[in-house]
This record gives sequence, C-alpha cells and structure tokens, in this order.
Amino acid sequence: MKHNKKRNVGIIYEQLAQAFSEALVERDQKKAMLVKKIIDDHYEKDGELFREFKIFNALLKVDVNSDSLATSILREAKLATTSLNKRKLEIEKSLLIKDINYTLNESGFYSRNIPNYRNLATVQNLMNLWCQNSKDNLQKLVEYETKVHTLLREEKNVEEFSKQVNEEVSPLVLKIMQEKYQKKYKPVLSERQSAIIDSYINEDFSLTKSLLKEVKSEVVAKTKNFEGECQNQILLEKSGHVISKLSELNESIVDDDNIAKFLLACKLCEQLGERI
Repeated sequence: MKHNKKRNVGIIYEQLAQAFSEALVERDQKKAMLVKKIIDDHYEKDGELFREFKIFNALLKVDVNSDSLATSILREAKLATTSLNKRKLEIEKSLLIKDINYTLNESGFYSRNIPNYRNLATVQNLMNLWCQNSKDNLQKLVEYETKVHTLLREEKNVEEFSKQVNEEVSPLVLKIMQEKYQKKYKPVLSERQSAIIDSYINEDFSLTKSLLKEVKSEVVAKTKNFEGECQNQILLEKSGHVISKLSELNESIVDDDNIAKFLLACKLCEQLGERI
C-alpha cells in the first residue's frame, strides 16, 4: 500500500522532535523556538490533526495487557477515526507541511531517519483504510488491523514513553474504555461489581485485589452456609464441587479472565440471598 510520509502525523511529529533536539544540541535557540511553535500551533491546538494524533498515539504507544483490551481499543479507535472531518484534516495537514517548508526552509527535513518508521507507517495506513471504508480493501484491512493489534500487545519502552503515555495517551484510552463500560455494562451490574471494574480500569490494582479477596471470602462462606441449610439432594451433590472451585479463585491475579470469574462470584453471592 502506497504511503505518503509527509501526511503521516506520527512521522512528521518525530521529525519535528528530532529537529528540536538538534537545535538544542547546536545551541540554535532561534530554530528551536521555531520548531516548538510549529508543534504548538499544529499538535497542541484542538482540531482534526490534534485528534488524529491522539488516536495515533493510543494505537502505537499504549502498553496493553490483554488481547481483549487491544481488540476493544482497535474498535473504539476505528470509530474515533471515522468520525474525523476528513476535509478539515487534509487542510490542517497541508497547513502543517506549508508551515514546515516556509518557516524552517530546511531541504533535508523530510529525509531524517525515523527508527520506528515501519510501525508509524502501519498505523497511518490502517487509519487511512478505516476512512476509505471500501470493500475492495478488506484483505489489506485485516492485514493492517492484525499488525496494529500485535503492536498494541508489544511491551513498550517504559523509560522512553512513560511520561508521554501518562500525560497524553492513557487518558484517551481510559476515556474510551470508561465511556463504553458506563454505557453498556454499569446499568446491569451490582455496586460491588462496578467497584471491581472501576478499580481495574483505573489500574488501582491494590484496591482490585482487596475487593477480590473480600468477594472470595464472602462467597465461599455463603456457599457453605447454603450447603448446611439446603434440603435439596441434587443441589447438595453439586455444592462440594462449587465450594472447591470457589476456594481455588486467586485474588492476586488481575487480568480480564480472572476479573470475569470474580464478577460471576459476585452474582452467585447475590443469588444466594444476601447482596455483598
């Protein structure tokens, strides 16, 4: 697939960052200020380019700890990308290129080597395919979505990206996931289930583990009480197995699969009569 690096918001940003660093090393304060102004004018002001850059970084720089979360981020990123005003975005990209050409007037600006060029190109190509929404590109779409899904699951360089991810990218991903959760799931969840999911989404894993520990203790105790009071022989035959499985729950594991198990444990506890 043909790729135009001059219209790739990620590549241009990396080249601007390199130009800024070079100016600082060379003590060229004037050039450094010019580059900074370009970044401020085009990447920091609310607009379509700014929005695309945020989505771009969410796909490239976030460290995702599960396949299901990576799939969710891809889906929400696609919705955000297709909602961009394409005409305004192209105008803003043209203005950015014009500003670089006339303000910096540097012949070798676009020839700078970008270490992660391939990943940046992959993300931009996927976003372009989403916008095209053509059935003729289904094979390419699957190929690029698979590649970006793999990028999301790769372990990131925490030292290099932590500050940028924490300040810029993570809030976007968190907002995407919280909005989806609030709309689709919260109305049907109990207070305890909601608390578990909230702590998990906000990465307050210490609180998550504490809540899971409480759930395990209470659901095992209530299942044993039920066993002692139940007169139904069929249910009694199954209760021992259920108690064994509940006792095996591990509150120290914080991932999608284990959270789902504890949410079911919460539901079981409610069904036994007393809401936890």
